Amino acid sequence: MVIGSGSVDLAGLSRIGEDVLPASGISAQNAVAGATGTVAVYARITDPGSFGPGGHVDASRGDGDAVAVNGWDGFLGVPLAYVSNSTLSSSMEFANQTFASIGLTPGRYTWTWGSGSNADSLTVQIGPVAVPEPTSLLAVGVGLLGLAAVRHRRGRRQT
Repeated sequence: MVIGSGSVDLAGLSRIGEDVLPASGISAQNAVAGATGTVAVYARITDPGSFGPGGHVDASRGDGDAVAVNGWDGFLGVPLAYVSNSTLSSSMEFANQTFASIGLTPGRYTWTWGSGSNADSLTVQIGPVAVPEPTSLLAVGVGLLGLAAVRHRRGRRQT
């Protein structure tokens, strides 16, 4: 399942036309998320390069806003009536697929556009995100080690 949400600042992008998204899907360099339909196409985004060797794979289901990025052509697609900086949300499901079967390489990939206060980006995380160990769990672990040391010391004094 691919889930995305956020907003897009269109300042600094050039609208170059419209495109019809026939289906949700993903390939090694582009992604189309959400519902099918017509999107406004904006140029001048930079892509992170390929994120795998796979060809295009259609999603088994796509819901929400139609959003597209295309690294080869350097464009971003958003719904026709989209207002800059408003919320977008979409998802894709790839039933019975793995990252390997789709041809995607796990990692973090970011498309960027604009500059200064108009800078914006879209980041795709393929695969699990490493979750750092919470400091509270570390504190509990240190506390347990301390209790074990005190107990060990008490046991040695009684003999």
